[in-house]
Amino acid sequence: MRPGMEDADSKHLPVVAFTRYVEPGSESDSLLVSAQDLAERGIPVLPIVSCHTLVGAVSETELAKAWREGLPRTAPVSLAMDRHPPLLSPDASREQALEVCAERGWAVVVDERNELIGIVTPSLLLAGSGTRELRGKVGGMATPFGVYLTNGIVSGGASPWALFATGALLSFVMHLTGTAVFALGHLLPPKTQNLASTGILANGLWMVLFLLAIRFAPLSGTHGAEHMVVHALENGEELVPETVGRMSRIHPRCGTNLAVAVSLFLGIMSIERIPDHSLRLLLATLVTLILWRPIGHLLQQFVTTSQPTTQQLADGIKAGTDLLGNMRLARTARPSILHKLVKSGLFQVMGGGAAVALLFALAYEVLKVPLDWRVS
Repeated sequence: MRPGMEDADSKHLPVVAFTRYVEPGSESDSLLVSAQDLAERGIPVLPIVSCHTLVGAVSETELAKAWREGLPRTAPVSLAMDRHPPLLSPDASREQALEVCAERGWAVVVDERNELIGIVTPSLLLAGSGTRELRGKVGGMATPFGVYLTNGIVSGGASPWALFATGALLSFVMHLTGTAVFALGHLLPPKTQNLASTGILANGLWMVLFLLAIRFAPLSGTHGAEHMVVHALENGEELVPETVGRMSRIHPRCGTNLAVAVSLFLGIMSIERIPDHSLRLLLATLVTLILWRPIGHLLQQFVTTSQPTTQQLADGIKAGTDLLGNMRLARTARPSILHKLVKSGLFQVMGGGAAVALLFALAYEVLKVPLDWRVS
C-alpha cells in the first residue's frame, strides 16, 4: 500500500479507487518479454497499448494458448493478446466490477478515451483499498497557507487561492525591496548614481534583500516541508513525521535551480566587456551548465528553504496524503496540456503577482513616487 493510502470507509467509492496502475506493454513486445513482465511483477494481466490507447491485454490464459498453438517466444504479443478484454469505466461500482471480474479474475479500467487507468481484481475490490501507483513527477509549491502538491493530473493540499496568495506575496516583497533600494540610491552623490557599477550593485542589493526576506519568512519552512514530502513520496516512504522529517530539503526540480540558470545565463550575456557575442554566448552556456545546479542547491539549503516547524511538516504530510487520495479517484489517464498548466499553479501565481504589481503601479501614481524609484 502506498504511503497515506489507509482507507476509512470505501464502501461507496467507485472502482477507480481500487485500481492498480501497471506499466503497459507494447504490441511489438515479444511473448517472452510479456511473460517476464507477468512473472516478475506479479500481476494477473498486462494491458497492451498503442499511442496511449488500450488495444488488448495478455494474461496467463493467452500465454498458455499461444504455447499450445506453437507460437515461438520471439513472436510479437499482438498475435496472442486478447483484443477484447473485460473493461470497466472508472465510475463503475464495486458490485459491477466484481461481476465483470467473475469470469477472468481481472478487468482493465479505462477512461472515456480508452486510455489505461489500471487493472482491478476481486482481491483489490474486497480488500477495500486501492494500490494506485504514484504516477507522473510530483511538483509543488509553498504557499502562505500550506503546501500545494500535484502530479499534473490531480492535486492535494493548499487551495488555488493559496497559490494566488503566493504570487501576491512574492510580488509584494519584490516591489517593496526594489523600491527601497532605488530610493536609497538617490541618497548617493549624483555622479555616483550614474555609474554603471552603481546600477549593478543596486540590482545585487535588491536581490539579496529579496532573498533574505524570503529566507526569514515562514514561507521558507513551508518550502522545506514541500521538498521533504516530495522526496518521501518519490521514495515510496510512509508519510509520517519521523520519516518525512529526515528527508532532504534540496530537490533537483526546484524552481530555485531554474531561476539560478536563467540569472547566470542572462547575467553573463549582459557583460559588455566581452565584445564578441559568440564568445559571450559560449561562456554563458558553459558557466550555466556547470554551475546552475550546485548554486541552486546551495541556495535551497541556506536561503529558499529552512527546517520546517512541526506544524509546517504536518501540513506537508497532509498535502501528500490528499494527493495520494485524490489519485485514487482520478478519472483521466492522460490530461491535456492546459489541464497540466492549471494544476501546476502557474496561472494562479502569475495572477497574484500581476494583481499586486497593478496595486503598486496605482500607489506610485497616487503618491507621486519618482519614476527612478519604481519597480517596473
